[in-house]
Amino acid sequence: MPQFFVRGRKPLKSMLVASVAAISIGAATPVIAQDSATDTEMSTTISSITHKVEVGAIDLTNANIDEVTLREILTGKLAENAEQLANLNADRVRIPELRFSYEITVEDQTSTNEMVFKEIVLENVKDGVAARASIGEMLGMFEGDGMDESPVEQIELTYGAGEILELNVHALLGAYGMIDVEKSDEFETIYSSYSLAGGGISSEVFSCTFGAAKSGTFRAKPSAMDMAKLSSMIEDLEAAEDSKPTQAQISNIINFYAQLLYGFESGATVMDGIACEGQDDEQSFTMSTGEISVGSFGNGVYPEFSVSNIDVVVEGDDAGSFSIENFTFKEIDFGPTFEKLGEASDYTEEWFEANMRGLIPSIKGFSFSGMAFDVPNEDDEEQRIKGSIDLFDVTLAQYQNGIPADIRIEAKAIQADLPANSDEEGVQMLIDEGYDQINMGFVADLDWDAEAQAINLNTLTAAIKDMGTAEIKGTITGATEALFANDPQMAMMSAMSLAVTDLNVMIDDEGLVKLALAQAAAEQGAPVEAFTNQITAMSQGMIVGMLGGADSAVQLGEDVAGFLGGNKKININLTAKAATGVGMPQMMMLQSDPTKLLNFVDLNSTLE
Repeated sequence: MPQFFVRGRKPLKSMLVASVAAISIGAATPVIAQDSATDTEMSTTISSITHKVEVGAIDLTNANIDEVTLREILTGKLAENAEQLANLNADRVRIPELRFSYEITVEDQTSTNEMVFKEIVLENVKDGVAARASIGEMLGMFEGDGMDESPVEQIELTYGAGEILELNVHALLGAYGMIDVEKSDEFETIYSSYSLAGGGISSEVFSCTFGAAKSGTFRAKPSAMDMAKLSSMIEDLEAAEDSKPTQAQISNIINFYAQLLYGFESGATVMDGIACEGQDDEQSFTMSTGEISVGSFGNGVYPEFSVSNIDVVVEGDDAGSFSIENFTFKEIDFGPTFEKLGEASDYTEEWFEANMRGLIPSIKGFSFSGMAFDVPNEDDEEQRIKGSIDLFDVTLAQYQNGIPADIRIEAKAIQADLPANSDEEGVQMLIDEGYDQINMGFVADLDWDAEAQAINLNTLTAAIKDMGTAEIKGTITGATEALFANDPQMAMMSAMSLAVTDLNVMIDDEGLVKLALAQAAAEQGAPVEAFTNQITAMSQGMIVGMLGGADSAVQLGEDVAGFLGGNKKININLTAKAATGVGMPQMMMLQSDPTKLLNFVDLNSTLE
């Protein structure tokens, strides 16, 4: 791993402890336990935790390790026997049952919890590599703690058979830093594939079933997930109660994060789905999903996460439904974060304040499609909130100092039913005109051209079905890299140097103008036709008056009047006379004297 990954941030000690603890939960498998009860004083809230591991008979066939040693490994002495396990040879290892139980006491309330693993088998193990590792069944029982008046007194968990092919125990222990291995940036295969049959979880008030899951190859670098180092870091941080973390401690934590993110690769994981149902007082609910997938981890990238066919139904007083055909959270690239950390020579709070934006990872965006909802209206019990969205997509790219320079936001068919007895005049007017719902969409698409130092406004479009469409396109020049600077003053000065070189506005009316004029006429208490004639004449005169008597101004006035009078489509194009565009100085001048606009731009308009 590159050396600059050791540099890092200087936050509060408690945040650092939480960070490394989260890593230990998320990245480390709890393979170490005790075969005798152990009490651990935690805090005034959790008074004690007692746990133990019980292992039944162990069957070994042609193994180079004895039953006593394997039992010690399973019940807590893995570190002392890691080398023997890493070099295991056996035709077959069978553990009919392994039982892990623990008790948690919280303010004099004790809960007993247990996990049971049945039929653990390793087959054809050579030099620490098992051709196949399997488990027949997993069972769990978890008691409520009696706190917060929780209705859940006991939760039961069941899972079917699981299988791992080509499990490399030697490489696994090396990745966790439990055996001495040669440092290397080369990945070793931990397993070639993993699969797990379906299962379920249930309590007095809910139950869920989980579909089968499978994933591809998992690879890791030696010592990529060094749990000994992690434990040492946590101990060092907890020991420094009255002082801030040292530069060395911060470096170690950042290094561990980088080592973890860049130290393993995994194939995609797919799960068949989840289905849940429950009952609470007079309410009942069901929730289900289709396939759940997670892409491939690796090279500092957290992969795309996708869930299909999400469906939630509530029955009872607050009955309602909500569904999504697909939800996708796109990948996150932490490369920019660690690249910025590599620029630090000291880990001062001032450095982090100045460079915080550069530590933001590149988040690619998210999307959902096929959303539909029908839920109660809290403000009006007689009305429902009903609607749907065909597509909503946010795509972000080309991050510059934590800011995406390429942005596309798109929404299709955002539909909402109009409440029949609404008190809103605008809503009632739409209903009177025969509309029973609104259906609209929009697109915002822009990107930064670093070489041309320009922002391309590819489209800014809004459309309402059966009413009309409006679109703006253009180019903004003067967009230098300073626009994304950390220094707010530098970024502001760069923004003030922006200038518009071309701008095109298109409006395609399908009835919205007529509706707007009708509503305005109603508010004025005037006949619609007379009010429309008044507005068209006034708009034409105003445009010619503001822009002078130039031919293009007269043409624009006529086109706007014609558009308001009933023509369907109008296009207005502005092109800067100077290559530098129309910038802030010209804008300020035009505020006091708009007649000078045609000194800076060429104006063209067309009417259809």
